[in-house]
Amino acid sequence: MAEGLTEQQELAAVIEGLFVGRHRTLSDPATAEAYLITLEAVSMMVDAARGRGVVGESEHHVLRAHLEGMAAAPGVL
Repeated sequence: MAEGLTEQQELAAVIEGLFVGRHRTLSDPATAEAYLITLEAVSMMVDAARGRGVVGESEHHVLRAHLEGMAAAPGVL
C-alpha cells in the first residue's frame, strides 16, 4: 500500500490511472456514470454465476466486495 493512502484510496488511484492512460477521468460525471453502469453489469454476471453454481458463496462474497470497493472509486477521488 502506498504510504499515507488507505486501501480504498489506493484502489481508486489505480483505477483512475487506467482511465488517465486513455485520456479519461472518473472525475468527469459522464465517465463515472459509464464506469458505474459497467460495474453494475459485471455485478449481475457475478450474481448469475453464483446462481448457476459456477462460483461458491465465499467466492461470490469476495467478488462482490471487490466490486463494491471499485464502485466507490469515483467518490474517493
